[in-house]
Parts: sequence; C-alpha cells; structure tokens
Amino acid sequence: MDALGIDLGGTRIKVGSVEQGSLVDELLVERTAKGRALEEVLDQMADLALSRLRQRPSKRVGLAIPGLVESGPGHVITSPNFPTWKSVPVARLLEERIQLPVHLINDASAATLAEARSGAGRGWSNMAGFTLGTGVGGGLILDGQLRLGRSGLAAEFGHLVVDPGGRACGCGGRGCLEQSLGVDGLRAILRESGTRWAEIADERDTVRELFQAARDQDPWASALIEQAGRALGYAIASVGLVVDIERVVLMGGLAKDHDLLTSCARVGLRERIYDEIADRISIVPGELGDAAGVVGAGWWAHEAGS
Repeated sequence: MDALGIDLGGTRIKVGSVEQGSLVDELLVERTAKGRALEEVLDQMADLALSRLRQRPSKRVGLAIPGLVESGPGHVITSPNFPTWKSVPVARLLEERIQLPVHLINDASAATLAEARSGAGRGWSNMAGFTLGTGVGGGLILDGQLRLGRSGLAAEFGHLVVDPGGRACGCGGRGCLEQSLGVDGLRAILRESGTRWAEIADERDTVRELFQAARDQDPWASALIEQAGRALGYAIASVGLVVDIERVVLMGGLAKDHDLLTSCARVGLRERIYDEIADRISIVPGELGDAAGVVGAGWWAHEAGS
C-alpha cells in the first residue's frame, strides 16, 4: 500500500508518505496556522501535501483530524481544536486543492489503526486504542477491522463515565474519563486542589512535573496519578465487557508514563470486571510515537479507498 498521510492538530500539522505500512522519509512538520481559520489551514495542508507529493507521488490521501468526524461524507462535525469548524466538508475542500481523493478519519481512530497494522497491536484481532493527550480519544479494532460505527463516531472512550456525578465535562456529561486523565482535566484538578500545584496548574510543563513527582513518591502527586490510572482501568473494563477486547494500546503524550498508569489501570480493571476477563487483556504502550496519526491516515486512505 502507498498513500500520503496528514495528521492535523491544533498545534502542528504532520505530513508523510506511507508505503507498506511504514513511514518513508522524514515527517514534514509545520505549526498550524495561527487562528486556525478554515481557509488558511486548508491552504497550509495543501501546500505541505503538494510539496511531499512532488517528491513522492501517491494516488490517495488520508487526513486525520481530532473531534467528531463523519468519515463517509468526509465532514468535520465539530472539533475542540478548531471550534469555528461546524459541519465542514473538509475532505472535498482539500480534494479541490490537491486534485486527489481525500479520506477523512478521526485522529485517535487513525492512531489505533496504525498501531493495529504496524505497531503494538500487530497480530491482535480485537484491540482498543486510548490516546492520552490534551483530552482522551479512542479507536476500536474488532475482528481485525477498524470499527467506526454508523457515521464514524464510535469509540469516544474519553467520554465513558468513570466517576458518576463527578466533574463537568465539555461534552455535557459529568465524570468522564477525560476529566480524570487528560492534560486539561488534570490541570483543572490542580487548579482546584488548594495545594502548591494550583499556582502552576497552567504552566507548560506542570503535568510532566506532576508525573515526575509521582515517580519521586510525592504522596499527593502519587495519589492523583493512581486515581487517574484507576479511572483508565474503569474505562477499559467498560469496553472489555461490551466487546471482549484482547489488547489495549496507550498512545499520546501521557503514554510516555505508561508504567505509572498501567499498574493502577490493572487495579481499576479488576475492580470492575471478572478476573478471568481482566487477565486476558494486555495493556501496552504504542510503538509509533508521533508518526502514528500520519501512518494511520495513510492506512485509512488505502483501506477506505480500495
């Protein structure tokens, strides 16, 4: 298979050529246009895509975007990173600029597909991916196939309720996983904590420092990270009870501290599910790092366009 993959984020746009399931050459990376206006971002993606296509031609393009997307018609319904984009036919608008078919997919589903085909999920037919970043996203592989649901909105694992009646979430619910584990959710907890962390909750490296403090056995930080890991386990249990997954792959920036989270997640998992099922679910970090979204977008272009 060969395709061009584009991973659009609120901070960076990443573009790469994907052949036989692997990234070819280095990623093209550029900061997303300031203001994130639709036309400006589309032009920016088109310029990067055409630059790479001149070097390494391809017949199809995959585009991964955070938020609610309808993969069939190629529409972005809404995206937290691009709040002014509402029911936008992004795939068609990009196609007009680059004159190639564009296949749209949610970024977490793309990363999950990449890990399933080329990374930590190889050889596993039933797998869930959790992207742990600013928020929490998800993707689902069943019987070896990426499952998107009727309109492409499946596997929003970040909005599984793990703390009924808990903190309010942007989705309108309360107690979602995203409020317990996700950079924005953790920052909100720190702001309200009444501890020394409240004063630095919004500084750039605070969440990284929080995990380091937990490693250094700071009691308060350790308790918070343990709570976050158990919440992850509760969400995994919910998925496991419904679809009987075999493997969970953790992706995104917070997955770098997977060892702290995994041990606590296994405790939470066993609290909410039969031991016999819990013992069959492995929880591992992803292998593709920053390239997962691009590789997954390339895979999606190949599978959806074939």
